[in-house]
Amino acid sequence: MSIKMKVLIPMIVLTVVVAAAILVSNIFEFAGYVDAVTQERLDSASDVAMWEIENLKSSAHAESLYVAGDASIVAAIADGDRAALVARAKTLQDESGAEFCTVTDAKGNVLARSHEPDNFGDSIAAQANIASALSGKGLTAVEHGSAVRLSIRSGTPVYDGSGRIIGAASLGYRLDTEGFVDSLKTLLRCETTIFLEDERISTTVLQADGTRAIGTKATQEVSETVLAGNAYSGKAQVLGKDAFAKYVPINGPDGDALGMLFVGYYMSEKNDTIGSFVRIGLLITLVLLALSVIVILSVTKRITVPIRNMVRASRALAAGDTGVAVHVEGKDEIAVLARAFGEVVENTKGQIRVIEDISAGDLTVEIAPRGEKDAMNIALNGMVGNLNAMFGEIRASATQVSTGSKQIADGAQALAQGASEQSASVEKLSGSIAEIALKTRQNAETAEKASGLSATIEQNAQKGSRQMGEMIAAVGEINDASKNIGKIISTIDDIAFQTNILALNAAVEAARAGQHGKGFAVVAEEVRNLASKSAEAARNTGGMIQNSMEKAELGSRIAGETAASLTEIVSGINESGRLIADIAKSSQEQSAGVSRIDADIDQVAQVIHQNSAAAEESAAVSEEMNAQSDMLQRLISRFQLKEGRDADGTR
Repeated sequence: MSIKMKVLIPMIVLTVVVAAAILVSNIFEFAGYVDAVTQERLDSASDVAMWEIENLKSSAHAESLYVAGDASIVAAIADGDRAALVARAKTLQDESGAEFCTVTDAKGNVLARSHEPDNFGDSIAAQANIASALSGKGLTAVEHGSAVRLSIRSGTPVYDGSGRIIGAASLGYRLDTEGFVDSLKTLLRCETTIFLEDERISTTVLQADGTRAIGTKATQEVSETVLAGNAYSGKAQVLGKDAFAKYVPINGPDGDALGMLFVGYYMSEKNDTIGSFVRIGLLITLVLLALSVIVILSVTKRITVPIRNMVRASRALAAGDTGVAVHVEGKDEIAVLARAFGEVVENTKGQIRVIEDISAGDLTVEIAPRGEKDAMNIALNGMVGNLNAMFGEIRASATQVSTGSKQIADGAQALAQGASEQSASVEKLSGSIAEIALKTRQNAETAEKASGLSATIEQNAQKGSRQMGEMIAAVGEINDASKNIGKIISTIDDIAFQTNILALNAAVEAARAGQHGKGFAVVAEEVRNLASKSAEAARNTGGMIQNSMEKAELGSRIAGETAASLTEIVSGINESGRLIADIAKSSQEQSAGVSRIDADIDQVAQVIHQNSAAAEESAAVSEEMNAQSDMLQRLISRFQLKEGRDADGTR
């Protein structure tokens, strides 16, 4: 729910509640006021109605005096002229406005009735006003009659010229007619009823069928109260309808209540009045509510529009747009909030500038926290410090790695070159050994042939002398070859020693390389082991060749002695055969040793080839490592570190 609705709904609800409370309280207050006014109106209406009755009494009294003093009336009574009396009475009744006029004789017998000309001769001496008039006293009162059930009557004695009472004149107004109660209703604007005792004899109250409620009776409670001479005022049931009513007694000549006067208003009238008031109040309330809503909308607009602007700006800021701005005039809380939001935007811009500098590689930026709770700037400051320390250490490590990789590359290149030279030397040695092996096999074959031909030496002495010369030459060559083999063995021993030195250097460099040099260290160790084996084989071969050289020298000496003592060949043929057999045996052993040397040399050559390949691969890896180290240094050089660090990353 928006702030506008959060403000608008409670304000409208509050306004409605207040308006409803005011309206309800006013309704109750107005209802009480209506009750009070109704009661006052009833009291006034009752007083006016009773005043009207009293006024009619006064009018009846004055008019009866006028009729009783009329000469025509006196003459007609004295003459007994009823027709003249009726005519004059009718004329005087019409002139006075009375509703009836009755003239009697001195005994109370009716001489004329203006309202009933043909009804005469009966006695009305029992009527209080007639009886009082015939006694010489005038009387005006409300009386009950047979034809006129309830009326105001005024009786006055009629005197003749001698002052004798010759009759009575009675004029009055009827209270039992519709005209009387209708005139009161018109005058008082309320329902009116004349009761004879507790019976309605004239009323404006209508029944359900629309007829007047003549003949109906009042409630027992009201009748008992009013006929006892007391007024009744308050709520009452009038033919089943709720009404505000006032009942007052209508007293007769003796002062006792003959009937009742009712004035009243139905509750529906009150409800209609209150309904009209409620409708008017609701209309006024709705108008006020509409005005209140307009005012509230205006106020909430002044509140919500800046807040909406700040919401849009906040969303734009959350989306990364720092070009937002909120301008709110005033000194209220919203204006203060807008200015605080502007400060947030400016601070965010400053932090973004710092981050842009960091992303551009400038780690020399300084961030000053605005307080102990400025977590963002504190974190940025810590990040810059950590990046400075980290890149400084990386730069130093990169420099060390670059230096080490160069040293490893140089060592690997030297090792590869030495391995290549060793491979070439071993190939030459292998060729020499092969040649020695061939000659040794030939020497063995020759010795075997010499042993086979020892039996025929004697017959071929001359031929043996020539062959002995050849043998001396061959033994000299063997001696020379043995010397050459000794030199080759010495070279192999030197190669093994150099290989061992190179393997030790490679192991040292591998240890410096750490984790990346473990594989190279294993290869160096294997090369060193093979170099040791090559040196041992070379020593063994050297011993064999030394033995062979000694034997070659012995053969040469024997051949010399043989040449010098060829004449003694026959006598020493057996010894010569034995020596030749020994030579053959030694030649066979020499041939086997040379074969073994040849196999060892082949193995050494294979190992040296492997070492050469490994050295070349190590050199290539070292070159790649050196290139990567240079690239790492170039990447790190993009970052500008704070003062206190050298170009190589050291402090």
